[in-house]
Amino acid sequence: MLLSDVVVSDEDSGHLQFASSGKPSDRPKTSPFVTAPILTVDLMKEILLFYGEGEMANNYDLVKEMIWAAAGSLGREDDSKGEDRSLPFVRLDECAFLRALTHDVQEYD
Repeated sequence: MLLSDVVVSDEDSGHLQFASSGKPSDRPKTSPFVTAPILTVDLMKEILLFYGEGEMANNYDLVKEMIWAAAGSLGREDDSKGEDRSLPFVRLDECAFLRALTHDVQEYD
């Protein structure tokens, strides 16, 4: 499962929202004045659980990697220290979506 499977762009506003069943016209419109949510462990788990990915949602290391992928160059994890650093502050907006998608494509074999 890729982050691109979870979030879709609203054609009219350009904002991201959770993918849902039904036609795009049936999806709720988001206001351009609404701030994108902060991508937290809980939000990432909620997204994964919404799509029936319970095993992935319960894998803390994977969830953390997904958040770091969305952060891109905003925060770099230093694996050499072996520490569990706090996660970067990143909003789930269009830029974070593109960073996560780029990471998925780069990791694809």
